[in-house]
Amino acid sequence: MDPADLENFDSVADAISQLDTSQIHGVDEDLIVKPFGRKGEFSTTRDFDIEAMQFHFGMQPVEIFGENTDPDGDGVVNEIMVGELSALHVFVSSSAKPEQKAATAATVRGFNVFVDVGCASCHVPQLQTIAEELPLRFPMDHADPQSNVYYRVDLTKKPARFDKNGQGGLVVPLFADLKRHDMGDGLAETFALASEQRNREFTTARLWGIADTGPYLHDGRATTLSEAILLHGGEAEQVRNEFAALADLQKEELLGFLRTLVTPVEPPNRGSSPGVRGNSGVVRGTPLRSFNPSDPD
Repeated sequence: MDPADLENFDSVADAISQLDTSQIHGVDEDLIVKPFGRKGEFSTTRDFDIEAMQFHFGMQPVEIFGENTDPDGDGVVNEIMVGELSALHVFVSSSAKPEQKAATAATVRGFNVFVDVGCASCHVPQLQTIAEELPLRFPMDHADPQSNVYYRVDLTKKPARFDKNGQGGLVVPLFADLKRHDMGDGLAETFALASEQRNREFTTARLWGIADTGPYLHDGRATTLSEAILLHGGEAEQVRNEFAALADLQKEELLGFLRTLVTPVEPPNRGSSPGVRGNSGVVRGTPLRSFNPSDPD
């Protein structure tokens, strides 16, 4: 088997069905893809929300700490109940997906440069699913992922509205590969409880919506897309160098393509300013449609 196949989550089983994961890179040895968190720590948005509730809000979920307990000693028990986390799980999992603005001749050229210099090797433009529905589960059992389903999200319908792939699944224009990569010394963290290698690794950033989600990189150190690209190192160093060597016009066309990857318009009944997009504060009144890199019209 070509080792490159292993990079795409294929694996080799021996005669007694024991998996050899020694050449698997970018995911944990349990082979569970964990797309959430800068380190790829969380397999579901619920897992991510549980951690965020504690770290950002100081709220302790009952499903972790039990009912009527107060481990942090703040005098409050049952700070976030199972049902409340389930409501958040449903909301986050059924939100509108990012969009792509209509193509122009310049953005088509920019997309081609994006591919040619190697960005698309990790920022994979499209992933495919095998199903159109997302089952939400509690409690999660990775050994039986179809168990304990309490809600199903049809991702072909509003507000998500993913395109079908004609094979029973969906096209997900994520611009990511859901794997961790060594990003070099320049971006490495210094957490004492993590290994040196893990401090250097980050899950590939999803580029959909990137135009409206600055500042960039895991700690917001890059204020522009160009700066973010030039700070890539480690496994991405060669691609970074390819970008740096481009002519100015090619760089601008590549960046122009990235600026077509926008967040959804805020619905008029959910926010103070109809038409505001993401956190950029820019009001965009022009309707958008899906971006087809091969269609300049």
